[in-house]
Amino acid sequence: MFTRKWSTSERKYDVTVERDVRVRMPDGTLLDGNIYRPASSERFPVILGAHPYNKDLQSPPLRPVGFTPMRGYMESGDPTFFARRGYVHAVFNVRGTGKSEGFYQLLGPVEIQDICDLIDWLAAQPWSSGQVGMFGVSYFAKLAKAVAAANPKPLKAIFAPFAGTDEYRHRSYHGGILAHGFLAHWRNSLHRPRYRSIYKEMVGEEAYKQAIERAMRDEEIMALPTLREALQNPEVGTNPLIVDVVLNPLDGPFWHMRNAQDQKATVPAYLGGCWGNYGLHLPGAFAAWKEWKGPKKMVIGPGIYLDRPLYQYQDESLRWFDYWLKGIDNCVMEEPPVRCFIPPTGEWKSLDDWPPPEARWMTFYLHSGGVLSEHELWPGEGMDSFNESNFEHGSVTYATPPLVENTELLGPSVATLYVSTTDTEALLFLTLLLIDRDGKGARADARLAARLAAPPARGQRAVGTGAGA
Repeated sequence: MFTRKWSTSERKYDVTVERDVRVRMPDGTLLDGNIYRPASSERFPVILGAHPYNKDLQSPPLRPVGFTPMRGYMESGDPTFFARRGYVHAVFNVRGTGKSEGFYQLLGPVEIQDICDLIDWLAAQPWSSGQVGMFGVSYFAKLAKAVAAANPKPLKAIFAPFAGTDEYRHRSYHGGILAHGFLAHWRNSLHRPRYRSIYKEMVGEEAYKQAIERAMRDEEIMALPTLREALQNPEVGTNPLIVDVVLNPLDGPFWHMRNAQDQKATVPAYLGGCWGNYGLHLPGAFAAWKEWKGPKKMVIGPGIYLDRPLYQYQDESLRWFDYWLKGIDNCVMEEPPVRCFIPPTGEWKSLDDWPPPEARWMTFYLHSGGVLSEHELWPGEGMDSFNESNFEHGSVTYATPPLVENTELLGPSVATLYVSTTDTEALLFLTLLLIDRDGKGARADARLAARLAAPPARGQRAVGTGAGA
């Protein structure tokens, strides 16, 4: 997999830390950050991580453990790792968070321009070689991709796996369904956020109030305490952030200005995700791979979220930055551009592109009686139905007969359903499961498959048999 020229910068420097460094933006707003530098008079490339979390808790001395929500916002990597190997690592709060001034922009255009200006500042410092990269996952990575699309001159590469591309579909409204649980949890990870409604600034005070009144007439929204409290007190704390999301249930201008512009990016990018984070970051990896115009690599890892402080990607990212920021010929771009983990076998697969060029596209049909088969529908086959209400959460499950050949499931999938409902809307959750030849894990799989149902609502939904690929 790796060449004989594999190498990374040596660990040889002590570390100097400058805390609470303040950088003035063109409009006078000050951004605050910590800067970790090699203890040397040389000039070094700079790696930037920009975020809305607590900058002082990004890299405390921690033993690696599996992902936990308590460490979810620790996404900048270990600054001392980079500094000891000849890089300046700058970790800055975006405006309106932490000790940075102004109002939080939620990945909006002002925030992106701030980071472009910050990159110019970092490139001009006496300890800087003028070459800047960006590193981190999740929010760090999404912002890095957005900044890369603006192509600031000193930015030479980003290492940005685990990054959604579409803020509406990949984070806030999965398939048009509000992901209120993640929103309520995530807003508590922000550090000292100062947020005022961006939607109110877009539409005006009166239209904003009317939109809140309409939302409060929705029984399903008001049944959720977090959403109800936010709408009743829209100016308190981070409530205006939740209100802005609730008041934009359809894709539109509010979301478009926060979506990635990957098709504009020419900066080299290391993209990726993991099979376990399909509800947040994985779709963004595949979308970015398709659109990114600059040099690129992608890795799709095992279905576990990264430990903190991201030690799994330390050497890989160092090698990436050595090549693009230091000009070290380590052949990183001569290897296959895509690597993905195959969970059933525990093996890694190298690919030349995504989706895999050798993939065979198969069509399966949902048949009555719970059968999933390559055979087309039979005439008059009928339909399957289930009840969905506050008293009963129904589901339907379809399974193939045992496959007669070794089959690797790899690539995108599409489901086409024909649905009728007695209610005003139907919210459907579909889960694609793999059951091994011995049927192991079938009980857990059945529990997951029960998510093929709507959230609490009224009435009966009937799901007709249809085609799915």
